[in-house]
Amino acid sequence: MGAGATTCGKTPPICHWVKSMSTITVVEAVDTMMQAFASAWGNTGPIAYENKAFTMPENTVWCRAVVRHAVSRQTTLTDESGYKRFGAYGAFIVQMFFPLGNGTESAYNVSETLANALRKHKSQVTFQNVTWEEVGPDGKFFMFKLTAQFEYTQVR
Repeated sequence: MGAGATTCGKTPPICHWVKSMSTITVVEAVDTMMQAFASAWGNTGPIAYENKAFTMPENTVWCRAVVRHAVSRQTTLTDESGYKRFGAYGAFIVQMFFPLGNGTESAYNVSETLANALRKHKSQVTFQNVTWEEVGPDGKFFMFKLTAQFEYTQVR
């Protein structure tokens, strides 16, 4: 066996697939989701990120993007080396704010562009059930909301 190689026993072990599974940390998963979204959002307007200073613009499109983890489930038994596979699940939510009085055509186009980008996204984080909805007036803005369920795997 080469340097750093491990074995779980005499027979072909399950642990080889568990340890070789593509895995990602929570921070990497959140960064991946935010990057996928920000790439599709482009120069549409400023983005408010969680727990970061942000000044709400007066009369321009802007959005707030958040990640909400819901559950993490163990999806395999422990292998002989002590590794387990966990599935992490939750919702990726984008609240989009469009200035009132400008109609909704732009909001529909942006919402559909974002939804399609997340549906097509390929990485260690998968998006499912991507939907958007018209929420309505919110102060000086008209809000649309995009929601996508996400899933990724961790091995620990």
